[in-house]
Amino acid sequence: MKKKYEHLKNQWLDLYKAGYTYDEISIIYKVSRSTVRDYIKPLIYEPFKCRSKYRPYITIWKSLYEEGFSINEISKRYNVSARVVRYYLTGSKNIIDKEVRDFEEYIYIWKNLYKKGWSLQRIAKTYGTNDSTVKRYLNGKVKSFSDQKRDELVLVKTLYDKGVKVNYIAKKLEKSPSAIYRKLQKINNGGLID
Repeated sequence: MKKKYEHLKNQWLDLYKAGYTYDEISIIYKVSRSTVRDYIKPLIYEPFKCRSKYRPYITIWKSLYEEGFSINEISKRYNVSARVVRYYLTGSKNIIDKEVRDFEEYIYIWKNLYKKGWSLQRIAKTYGTNDSTVKRYLNGKVKSFSDQKRDELVLVKTLYDKGVKVNYIAKKLEKSPSAIYRKLQKINNGGLID
C-alpha cells in the first residue's frame, strides 16, 4: 500500500536540512508533527542536533560539568531547570547517561543536623542536592518527622512548666524565641494531645 505523503518526503527532508523543525514543516503542509517526523526521520543520518534555544550552552555546560560543577549548580547559574541541563547533556551524548551521587556517607551527619533542628531544605542546600533526596536517605534512619516534632513540643512544654525561660529553651534547641512562643501557643491551643 502506498503511503499518503510519500511524494512530499523529499521536500520535507530538504526543509529540515535547511533548518526547519518538524513543527514548522507540519504547519506549512497542514499535517501533524508526527507525520512529518515519521516520514523523514529514517532518512536523517546526522548525529543528535539540538535546535532549541539552549543549543549554544551545551558545550559550556559540558565544560562546567567536567570541571566538577553539579547539574544543579549549572542550572542555577543559567537560570534553567536541572532537568533541562540534564536532558541536553545526556541527549547530546556529551555526558554519562545520568548523574548519580551516593549520599550514603552523609546519613550520620544529616541525621545529627536534622536532630539539631536543621530543615531538610537547609541540609539539601548545604550538600548540593534537593530536599526529597535528603528525606529519602533519612527515611527510617531517624524518627518520623511528625514524631520528632511531637517530642520537641513535649520537651518545650516540660521545660516551660518547670520554669525555664523561653530564651534559654530557644538557645538550647537552636530556635528563635518566637518559634518557642509559637510552640507554646500550639500546646495551649490543643496541639499536644496525649
